[in-house]
Amino acid sequence: MQATLIEPFVIKTDVKGDKEFFDPYMDQMEWVDTNKLYAEHEEYQDTMYGREMVYHYIKHVSNYDMKLKKYIMKLFKDFGVPTKDFRCDFFLTKAGGSMPMHIDGMSKVAFLLPLSKNTGPVVCENNDTKFELTYQTLTILNTQISHGVAEPTEDRLLFRIAVHDVYFEELGIYKKLTGQL
Repeated sequence: MQATLIEPFVIKTDVKGDKEFFDPYMDQMEWVDTNKLYAEHEEYQDTMYGREMVYHYIKHVSNYDMKLKKYIMKLFKDFGVPTKDFRCDFFLTKAGGSMPMHIDGMSKVAFLLPLSKNTGPVVCENNDTKFELTYQTLTILNTQISHGVAEPTEDRLLFRIAVHDVYFEELGIYKKLTGQL
């Protein structure tokens, strides 16, 4: 496994998504407009500062069978994620859509696995530094820095694991890449 740290924003890996593996999980639910789903959630409104996502949809994974659990646990083991609190979703950003810059309220880290060609870069800002990455493989995002998604030219589909109890700097892979392990 290859991993590259672009501090403090992301860790790029060579792990590729397999859409066929995830199809049965996506078929269990309907796409929901993210803005409508979270309209009544105060923490979402605070995080987004009243701005809305454009053409952005979500499917929360609610049924974790053994096959999916093993997949997630292997990722956590491979990347040194000692979490006890996470959630999985599918994100779909339609062509021309976007996600405004924000800092996540609940998640500390997001594992982002593209399941289609990704043409919409993740945009990150920290102090005076701005960074953009159009990734095609698993990318681990520090969600405690300002980030968003620029307009994709094609539909952008990904599987996301949001980790709520482990910070980016606490990941085993981060410590390994920074020489702390």
